[in-house]
Amino acid sequence: MEDDVWGPSLFGAPLIPAAFRGAGLGALMALAGLLFFRARAEPAIQAGDARVRRVLMTAAVAGPLLLTAHVVTWLINTSPDHTLDMAWMSAALGTSVGRIELWRTGLALLALWAWWIARRIWVAIVFSAAALAVSGATGHSAAMQPLLSVPSKSIHLLASAVWVGGLLCLVVRPANDTLSAFADDAMRVSTAALVAVIAIALSGVVQTLTFLPSVADVFTSPYGWLALAKTAGLLALVAFGAYHRQRVMPGVSGAHPAPHTVVLRTSVRRELVIMSIVILLGGLLAYVPPPGEGDMSTPASEPTS
Repeated sequence: MEDDVWGPSLFGAPLIPAAFRGAGLGALMALAGLLFFRARAEPAIQAGDARVRRVLMTAAVAGPLLLTAHVVTWLINTSPDHTLDMAWMSAALGTSVGRIELWRTGLALLALWAWWIARRIWVAIVFSAAALAVSGATGHSAAMQPLLSVPSKSIHLLASAVWVGGLLCLVVRPANDTLSAFADDAMRVSTAALVAVIAIALSGVVQTLTFLPSVADVFTSPYGWLALAKTAGLLALVAFGAYHRQRVMPGVSGAHPAPHTVVLRTSVRRELVIMSIVILLGGLLAYVPPPGEGDMSTPASEPTS
């Protein structure tokens, strides 16, 4: 019930924990994806410059901070009287959902340690990717056909990380990058994004069909409306990718790449804005109950995520 929600809400979903959830997962995607592309770059580019390190550090720090904020606000939202007390924290964090929330936040902290302290890029990639994979076992995926929806959600998040990381790789470049290195990376990112979008689309369809009792519910339920909004965002992102691949990339690899490189960087920045909105919509969607879940959903006074 919307009256049982703590703070501002939309379609009965609490906006504050949903925003923290989406932003935290977005930070993990940025970290895992950008580190993945940096690890596969040439050694001179792999080291990067101050701008690359700032973005990586921001994502590494923001991930566990935002996910911790999500855990706290989730606990407040699910508490019967919307207060944070030790008895409720112990009960909620002792559930399977609570343990997964702690695992996800802990893995994000380990990713920060691996990047900032240990300076082990592949270890940081493994921990951040594991945090995203564990996220597949939260929310609706854990409650509705988990054998199908949990791996589908994990694939969805990991593929999104590749896409986000690739876009950031093109925007946050070392200052001394050559145009030929940029062109090589742009082609690599374009290929990876094509594979990622296929995985995102297929896993998204699986999740939507799993969570909605009928196709008609896509058009008649709040969950379906948000799923359509997220799908519209995905189609806009696909349009960006097609434009880049068909119209801009040939110029980046051509005889006069400089102006085309500027166009690509500008367009990718706009794509990242839409990607951020889609990720936040995903955070909200995790809190909106699908139709038909009303009879079997967990009441707001019990731990859920």
